[in-house]
Amino acid sequence: MSFSQTNPGSLSTAKELLLYGFLYLVGVTAITFMYFAADKRKARRGVWRVPEATLLWLCAIGGSIGGGLAIWGLRHKCSKPSFMLPYYLIVALQLVAIAAFLWIGPKKLLDFLSASY
Repeated sequence: MSFSQTNPGSLSTAKELLLYGFLYLVGVTAITFMYFAADKRKARRGVWRVPEATLLWLCAIGGSIGGGLAIWGLRHKCSKPSFMLPYYLIVALQLVAIAAFLWIGPKKLLDFLSASY
């Protein structure tokens, strides 16, 4: 059963939403880590770098885990306050969004979204 064929707000739709969300986060986390790693390699070689705005944007769309792993694992950008402050703000907003999602629950969220259309 595909996502579009289920009833809005049904339990199977909620499970699919969680699965697709999880797969999205795994993918964007991996991509974000790769961008940070590429930027670290480029910094060592002294060549063109990935713009900080791109790295922060990747974190903002869900890649903050990959960004965090690269920041601490590769020691990249960790000593730059002008980068770390926006990164921490992004992580804080994402934690608030996750808390709200867990508080509301996926089924209620789907019911709300389906009623809005």
